[in-house]
Amino acid sequence: MAEEKLSPQEALEAQKAQCPFCKIVKGEIPSFKVYEDEKIIAIADINPVVKGHILVLPKEHYPIIQLMPPDVMTRLFERIKFIVKGVKNGTPADAATVYIANGYAAGQQSAHFMAHILPRDKDDSLQQFSYKPAKLEEQKAQQLVGAIKNAIGQYIGGVKQTVNEEQKKMLAELIESDLQIKELLLNNPDELVKKISSDVKLKTLFSGVDVKALSGRLRGAN
Repeated sequence: MAEEKLSPQEALEAQKAQCPFCKIVKGEIPSFKVYEDEKIIAIADINPVVKGHILVLPKEHYPIIQLMPPDVMTRLFERIKFIVKGVKNGTPADAATVYIANGYAAGQQSAHFMAHILPRDKDDSLQQFSYKPAKLEEQKAQQLVGAIKNAIGQYIGGVKQTVNEEQKKMLAELIESDLQIKELLLNNPDELVKKISSDVKLKTLFSGVDVKALSGRLRGAN
């Protein structure tokens, strides 16, 4: 008896049912999300080739870019430019490689279309197409993803900015060890805001922090 062949739509549904990224979208597999809206999601790669390696993908299952509807494709590429800014500021990094493998012959390894964002620094020794994935450690991921998520939130409205416990600890250590930062925070928060805006590392540490509110709390505690 001849084996019954699946129609293209049936084959796509079968592929979708086994897709780990579709399961991530549904919440069946945990992930480190840095951005999400009704059409796309951005998550940390669990086998990053560099620190801050982010995947941007449509929520619906589309194996290749040719199958994506125009509205989904538009949203994905509109958001990528802001997610790149967030990744650069959140890691922080000098630049970013945006990499897309569309189709098996192009090196696509997943049946769910996605774009890779790789933070890059000058002379980082990474060679194109010769990346060696590492393993994402959960403790480090929480801190890094929080910084990237908050940085993305500066560019895309509607993303809630949060300050995790590790970030609070690092802020407390900075305030106690840097007398200039502490002085500005207590007596001139507006000037500190200006300083933060021009310093990538400070911008990452203070990401999601209401500087004026923090200043008021510290003055009240003194």
